[in-house]
Amino acid sequence: MIRTDKKAFGVAAAFAAAFYFFCLKNGLLFLPVLFKSFDKLIIWLALGAAGYVTLFAGAHFAMRRLKFGGRGAYALAGAMSLAIMFILLDLTAAIDAFQQGYGLVRVIAPGILGAIFGFLYAYRAGWDQPDDIEGLAERIASTSGDRSSPALVETGVTTYFDGPVQVRTSVPIMLLAALFGSILMGVATVLSKAGWEALMLPERAMGPVLQHGINAILAYSLEATMLGIITILPMTVMICAGHYALRGLGKTSPVAFFVVGLTAPILFTIFTLGMFMVIGVSLIIPMGIAMVVYRHMAGLEPRPVREDILAKDHRNLVGADHPRRRFGRVIR
Repeated sequence: MIRTDKKAFGVAAAFAAAFYFFCLKNGLLFLPVLFKSFDKLIIWLALGAAGYVTLFAGAHFAMRRLKFGGRGAYALAGAMSLAIMFILLDLTAAIDAFQQGYGLVRVIAPGILGAIFGFLYAYRAGWDQPDDIEGLAERIASTSGDRSSPALVETGVTTYFDGPVQVRTSVPIMLLAALFGSILMGVATVLSKAGWEALMLPERAMGPVLQHGINAILAYSLEATMLGIITILPMTVMICAGHYALRGLGKTSPVAFFVVGLTAPILFTIFTLGMFMVIGVSLIIPMGIAMVVYRHMAGLEPRPVREDILAKDHRNLVGADHPRRRFGRVIR
């Protein structure tokens, strides 16, 4: 089961409030007349965030009571909670949207972001599983004389595994890591361009420089957003390719994922004959970080055992170095 983490609930509330504020600034939500002041705006955002956390926490405790729920279930709970609160915060617009036939389109973005928030809560809170350190030490000590120690150890409280492992394959986590990398690239692009323009100003006073930097950040925000959206798909493909390459090599360390993330955009630029050189170069650091994010969020799983063997002739069940594989039987 997923743990109950108060700090993670607070982080989810902050994400929800930031999303509501973004929707207000871009005309996706409209502030009620009762809250049209700066102080009341903060109260409105807090109420919306509290409503989202209340719905999400209710789903969390319901899943714990039913002894059910993995990260996928929490993503679904987050999507439904944020979509419901998005409808309730501007109920008139939501009713009009459903009457005109585009109500579902209106809740797609809240649903996607809510799924991300729910997944991040499950990742941040972690599993509610006790760590029986003393029991593990006792079991290992009791089997220390055996030539072949068991890979799976059960202490009566927790189960431990010491067999070969590999990094899990999860397409949703690849998309989430690519989204994180694209946001990082967009922020770096905006700050670098705005900083360069501010440095080129002939006026060196702090006030004009800061004002020009803020204006440049706002001007480049749309360009960075479009660039981030464009790069999500190629970053996801590169994460997938790098993941399978490292799985084939048997590598699971974050360092290996970071190195592959750094080299993937370079290989992408070479394979495209330099057509996307600017994008490829700008993706080097974000891809390295995105690969590390994927490694940590995907986690490990045991390697699959060898598939079953269908034996029609028992004589074939001999080792690779067995003499029968070299000598053929002579029929006289």
